[in-house]
Amino acid sequence: MSHSDSDSDSALLEECGNKRRKYNKNKAVVAAVIDAFSAEERGPNHVDEHPFSWSDHLHRMDAAEFKARYRLTHESFDALLARIRVDLCPTN
Repeated sequence: MSHSDSDSDSALLEECGNKRRKYNKNKAVVAAVIDAFSAEERGPNHVDEHPFSWSDHLHRMDAAEFKARYRLTHESFDALLARIRVDLCPTN
């Protein structure tokens, strides 16, 4: 084996090592992204452990935030809801 063969083998090993490190780094990034998305997209049969609670939702907002979001005061919203509630209930 000549000196130049040894140098090319060494360069090849170094290149392989660099590619392997890059592969492992990319693999870790892809795994993290997949993990993040899989927590959000669990499919149509997934049962939410924390279903929506209107009461909790209201407690997270002050009066100004409520009015900005729903364009009504909380009292006006409740009055409107009382008028249309029958139409919102499903009938089978």
